[in-house]
Amino acid sequence: MLIHGVERHVADALRAMAEIVRSWGAASPVHRKLEDGGRLHLRDRTFDLHHRPGHSPSDLMLVEPASRIALSGDHLISHVSSNPVFSRPLTPLDGRRPHPLVQYRLSLAATRSLDTFDIMLGGHYAPMLDHKSLIDERIAAQDRRAEQFLSFLEDGPRFAHELATRRWGGEVAVTQAFLTLSEVLGHLDLLIADGLIAEDRSRRPVRFVRT
Repeated sequence: MLIHGVERHVADALRAMAEIVRSWGAASPVHRKLEDGGRLHLRDRTFDLHHRPGHSPSDLMLVEPASRIALSGDHLISHVSSNPVFSRPLTPLDGRRPHPLVQYRLSLAATRSLDTFDIMLGGHYAPMLDHKSLIDERIAAQDRRAEQFLSFLEDGPRFAHELATRRWGGEVAVTQAFLTLSEVLGHLDLLIADGLIAEDRSRRPVRFVRT
């Protein structure tokens, strides 16, 4: 009964978060489809386009070779790590849930390989002058967080919400369910990819267990 009660609280929190997110914007028409690897001409400026899914499925980074400036939006920001959150995928996943943190790390690796800009302007905070070192810091922090969640599984299988509660406490895990579950599941996906844990689908909700 306790698990079902927690599930109801989490579901209520997720519904409330969805209502908030929907209030942030409204539908708008698409007049031009932008493609990864394409170019965007805006008056006397030309930008190379780089699709960088992870924080959101549609994140796009613009690089102006002439000025060697990149506009990264929330793909990479200077003072805090972007949160790869769960959202509706751009293409159907045949019932499988998305893996935004795994995808985000692939995007970070692609950005780290670029040498076409010197200054990166994010969606928040200060400009970034050394994107490669910053990406290395973000990857290392993600690895440390994944190790922490792995340690939480030492004494047996756990639900994602149980792990969120242990990491942030019950109040935050419920009131910020969308963000905390995105964080937990993202790092668990890293551990699954490394073969360190597995999903136990013998019961619902799915539990996670060390291998």
